Amino acid sequence: MNCPKCNKEMSSGYSAASTGISWVDKSNFNSYAFIDEDLSGAGLKKFFPSKAEYFKAYRCSSCECVLIDHSTKLSRKVIENEINSP
Repeated sequence: MNCPKCNKEMSSGYSAASTGISWVDKSNFNSYAFIDEDLSGAGLKKFFPSKAEYFKAYRCSSCECVLIDHSTKLSRKVIENEINSP
């Protein structure tokens, strides 16, 4: 896959999220952007542990752009099978 910013080849890999991946629309940024940071600072993350989720991802080492395909959640076992298959 080519990078949408610089058109160089991207490396294929995986992204892990233990608290989920967030996305905020520009119009709501000021209202929601710092909620995770506020909860984390208050120590609430420890009270609400969550299981990690994994997604296919692509990284451009040239411009540091990362694309995460969050359309399908992957288990650790599925990823290990993909990595270890011939």
